[in-house]
Amino acid sequence: MENNSPDNKINYVELFISKFSEIMKNMGYANLLIAGKTGVGKSTLINTCFREDLADVGIGKPVTDKIRCYEKEGFPLRIYDTVGFELTNFEKCKDEIYSLYEKQIEKGDKNGLIHAMWYCISSEGTRIEQTEIDFVNAISEKIPTIIVLTKSMNKKCAEDLKKIIESKNTKAKNTVILLAENFYYEDDNGKEIILKSFGLDRLIEITFDLIPQAQQTAWINCQKSSLKIKREKAQQIVLLTVAGTFAEGYIPLPFSDFWTIIPTQITMIASITSVYGFPFSKALLTGIVSSIIGTSGTTYLGKLLASNIIKLIPGIGTVVGGAIDGAVAGLLTKALGFAYIKVMDMIYEGKLSKEDFENGKSKEKFKEIYVEELKLLKNRKG
Repeated sequence: MENNSPDNKINYVELFISKFSEIMKNMGYANLLIAGKTGVGKSTLINTCFREDLADVGIGKPVTDKIRCYEKEGFPLRIYDTVGFELTNFEKCKDEIYSLYEKQIEKGDKNGLIHAMWYCISSEGTRIEQTEIDFVNAISEKIPTIIVLTKSMNKKCAEDLKKIIESKNTKAKNTVILLAENFYYEDDNGKEIILKSFGLDRLIEITFDLIPQAQQTAWINCQKSSLKIKREKAQQIVLLTVAGTFAEGYIPLPFSDFWTIIPTQITMIASITSVYGFPFSKALLTGIVSSIIGTSGTTYLGKLLASNIIKLIPGIGTVVGGAIDGAVAGLLTKALGFAYIKVMDMIYEGKLSKEDFENGKSKEKFKEIYVEELKLLKNRKG
């Protein structure tokens, strides 16, 4: 008798790692230009917004006399920094940005284009020079620009400065007030007060809307300030997987061969993993597959389906040994995807550690979340 176990057909760990690597390789780059006078906090802003400290990599690659590019291998973001920008040389800096932009256009490589600019102004200064307005307006003709008010320890002063800027009718797409790092100070009684950082998520989300769709996944991956856009992209991946693969007309699948849809689910999980952008070792990727899907044929998921989860779906208990249709396969896949998103959220929020995947402790937690997702989806359908 032929052995139909997928043990003899697919190594799911290798498939997952292969899919994940392929997605990351093809992700491309998001490219951000950052400008502002010396001391406005550009480096701090970069290192608090993104999951890699690009501002700490040393001297960036010179692009022009006034522009350097900072990047890291395997990280889908390039930062173009206007080195030594001052009001006395803004015309030269503007011309170099224009020249760089035109060269990128000529190459026709969307991954090489600068997709947005942050122009940083310290809120401590409480003013903006007309020369800065002219610079922002000039660059905004070519590149979508956001004015970023940094070091906003005094929110009222920052709000007043924002009103002044808006009264100038700049061509910037938006003005964002933020404090990149927690600020500590003492009150009149010597008690330490903490002003928590704020505004980073809003800056990331506004910039996301300005970036071309083809580069948005790279932007989502590289940033660490907005869980919202990571979650929304991950949910979109799940819904597109279900809609594209498990339509009502999907050929009925022998229940004993349910494992044949797992490669599709692995691709979905690999895509979601790439969105969250955690540092992933091979041990962690292996742990994810072991906890979520299983390492081979008689998968963890398959064992769950053969036991209590199967009872959650009306009618499915009567077709064991028969077949399941696309609607059921889609329901199971959607529950798997949504459960995995919740697990990724927990890692992002520090409620679950990456080590829990590596040592197997996450398996029961995932099972609990997966069963709960199936119940929720079943109730919505009912």
